[in-house]
Amino acid sequence: MGGAKLRRGAAALALVAALGMTACGSDDDDGGGGGGASNGATSGEPIKIAVIADVTSQTGVAYPGIPPMIERAAEEVNAAGGIDGRPIEITECDLQNLPDQAVRCARQAVEDGVAAALVQVAFGAAKVPPIFEEAGIPYLPAFAFEAADMQSEVSYPMVPGVLTQIAASYLAGQHCENPVLLTFESPSLDYTKELSSMGFAAAGKEPAKVVAAPLDTKDWAPIAAEVTADDPDCVVPYINEALTLAFYPALQQTGFDGKLVGYQGGVYTEKTLNEFPDLLEGALAVDMSYPFDHEQWDDYNETMAGLEEEYPAFTSSLVKGSYLNFLAVVDAARRAAEDGKDVTGETMLETFASTTDIDTGGLLAPVDTSTEWDVERFPRMFNTSVLVEEIKDGQVTLIEDGEFQDLGDEIAAVANQ
Repeated sequence: MGGAKLRRGAAALALVAALGMTACGSDDDDGGGGGGASNGATSGEPIKIAVIADVTSQTGVAYPGIPPMIERAAEEVNAAGGIDGRPIEITECDLQNLPDQAVRCARQAVEDGVAAALVQVAFGAAKVPPIFEEAGIPYLPAFAFEAADMQSEVSYPMVPGVLTQIAASYLAGQHCENPVLLTFESPSLDYTKELSSMGFAAAGKEPAKVVAAPLDTKDWAPIAAEVTADDPDCVVPYINEALTLAFYPALQQTGFDGKLVGYQGGVYTEKTLNEFPDLLEGALAVDMSYPFDHEQWDDYNETMAGLEEEYPAFTSSLVKGSYLNFLAVVDAARRAAEDGKDVTGETMLETFASTTDIDTGGLLAPVDTSTEWDVERFPRMFNTSVLVEEIKDGQVTLIEDGEFQDLGDEIAAVANQ
């Protein structure tokens, strides 16, 4: 479909390939659940798909809108006939932002007999792949950042967070002479610095100065002062929306007049764009897909009307990534069914492993999941294409002619050194 505007009929036909809803549940009380019901358009044994996300959180930001978003899209699938007439049953498990819960949710998905799992990034993610590997079930992380997600033979991320972090610094290297990268203190800080260095190297630049803020920072003025101490022409924020909302007022107070450059979600979200239009004017961002207000998302936005107001962080990159993974499962399930196969974990793995153009309705560049990326550390980074955005007059616009840019060769050249 490329750059053509999606239409509801076409989107529904695409979704028929994979998901719908029937009543479901969990055998224990560790955060499982489900929703929806068959509407008579489907029959037969349901195909189960797991949705694993931080519906609640005891330690950080939650993304409660992910399951209802998947459910609402799935309802259209069942209404249009499901997958070859069979309904899909969505199982849900709440990660709660707890390390051990990721393992429990993965095991529950295996016990439920799912054909695939949509997994939002979470603490404890490194322990998840072996569970799905042993069971022979593909899982699709929403924003693959953990090294394990880039190595597991059953991982099929459509939106690799590793790529966006590398590409963010690549973009900064192209447009900035004296950039400063802002991130936060965490066990993965050295890994973050390494990914950033790859991006700058791919652009022919030295690594940027890095300022790492403590996660419990309350007063952001000293952090902003450190970031701007050397009069940078660009600030590259490797932080989430919650930290951005705290940092941007302090950055404004310094009188910073350079560019914000990085990845969507770090540079801007809909909320930060509304609150800091002057600071974000001229900002540049890489994005794995189109902005949420782009016409490519019209059907999605119509289908999901009301959820943004009901659920916090609904426009985050994790929600977007979950939906794009959902569409990939849709396409793989459709292909398996069309080949006369029962849609199971095994046949879904076979389908992903033999498909050169996983279709997400034009929201991503076609993804070749049949061939691993030629980078030893990140072989499961199947998608290396991004869009480049610029904020003009408070609006997100596409540059580079609005075409997907494949950065695979440039990044591989430095990643393999």
